[in-house]
Amino acid sequence: LIAKHGRDEDALYRSVGKTGGIVKPLRPLDRDATHGSLVMDIAAGFEPGDDGFESSDRIRVIAVQLPDAAGWDTSGFGKEMFVLSAMHYIFDRADKIAEGYGVTNPHLLINFSHGISGGPHDGSSPLERSMSELIQARRKLRPGARTELAVPSGNMHLGRLHGVITDDHLASSNGSHQILWHLQPNDRTSSYLELWFEPEVAAPGRFSIAVSSPDGTYRHEIDPLASTGGTRAEGRTLTAEIARKGRVAGLVGVETFRNGRRRVLVALGPTETLDPSLPPTPPGDWTVTVRRVDPTARVGDGILCYIQRDEDLPDRDTGARQSWLEDPLDRRPDAQDDKDGAFLRRHGALNGIGTGAETLVIAGHVETTGHPAPYSSAGRADGRPGKGIATSAVSERSDFEAGVQAAGTRSGTRGTLSGTSSATPEFIRSLSKLLLQADPKDISNSAMPDVLALFDPDADDPASRVRLGRRFRQLRRRTPRHGHNQDGLSRRRLPQGGRWERR
Repeated sequence: LIAKHGRDEDALYRSVGKTGGIVKPLRPLDRDATHGSLVMDIAAGFEPGDDGFESSDRIRVIAVQLPDAAGWDTSGFGKEMFVLSAMHYIFDRADKIAEGYGVTNPHLLINFSHGISGGPHDGSSPLERSMSELIQARRKLRPGARTELAVPSGNMHLGRLHGVITDDHLASSNGSHQILWHLQPNDRTSSYLELWFEPEVAAPGRFSIAVSSPDGTYRHEIDPLASTGGTRAEGRTLTAEIARKGRVAGLVGVETFRNGRRRVLVALGPTETLDPSLPPTPPGDWTVTVRRVDPTARVGDGILCYIQRDEDLPDRDTGARQSWLEDPLDRRPDAQDDKDGAFLRRHGALNGIGTGAETLVIAGHVETTGHPAPYSSAGRADGRPGKGIATSAVSERSDFEAGVQAAGTRSGTRGTLSGTSSATPEFIRSLSKLLLQADPKDISNSAMPDVLALFDPDADDPASRVRLGRRFRQLRRRTPRHGHNQDGLSRRRLPQGGRWERR
């Protein structure tokens, strides 16, 4: 294809149907830079002899593009089969490549720059369990090689998407606590709030949940812990409508998981609809009241609340607008710490697929200061339950220069990627270098149970450990050079769009 189309990269992509056109919708490769191209370059892009890759002939890259359907829903619904199929493909392809080169113990590092905000956050979700089982299985098959899975911590620290109801909250309000859930107007997608009850708390007749709209026209109360006759693979379920005069604004679903935890899912419809026959859900502050029916009931580690991500991904205009939690005790929009006694928790708003047993969670920090990126999600302290950050890598160049620069989809293009999705491939890049430099007998799974032991520890700062995990001396980040097209012009993608510059 390169021989046929020469330097016309647009024609090459068009010939294999990877770009749109006048009568076809735009595709990711119609853009100068995509999330995938930037992540790929941060993880594996290099020039001969550049940045210490003297043994670059020992590195191979396996890329998987998930189908469009995997990105239609930011809550993660329906992604499991695509992600697990991708991991099976990666394992199979890695073994074939190793066999072709006569390598008996190839290391395999998987970068999965994706995340959700909901879920149990204790590693028990079906996707997390399955990914961990696959990693463990490959380690048993190849005990002399490293198999690692890294995911971003998430960009939800300031999103106001997480809260914890404690016994103190219930005691201070006569046994009830009101969750204020703000729905934005003109949201053409549904919004989801999850409430997680611990096994010892999940008994019928102990709590009730009432959902009401801002104007009080919609209201429904339910015992979320009541047993029902309906049965699914994960346990007993219950579904009830939030309706008024036959008009449904949302649903309350209850489900028991294998570990005994029970999830109450409040789903509210769009606040703007394009179909006149479908009434919009009222925007504003919805109230979800958790009331203690049994005076002796306790909530243990707390009732954990998570709002699912609700935003448009690139090239998808669904009209999504993110909802959030309001807390009268903590209305600070830019604060990165949690206020004592408040329901709202910034810590604990961790990536919902990052709490598995075999997952390395990577946070993001600012390169010039070493401080956590304000949006970088973190685990306990004490947003409960779950896992903490493994380590961090660069996700912002400075307080004035956003993101990390990397190569785009065409020769001579580059883009800027902010977020922990850029920190994760940076970690993978550093780890791959260290694995190449180490003696194989010193880095087997039995000799080194924790792969982070390969890194030289940096000065430990206990104050930032929760946000950044264990700090290490990071290998120097590569800044991509400008490329040139056949006209001698250099193209780079700026935050506000691409433009041509003569060099």
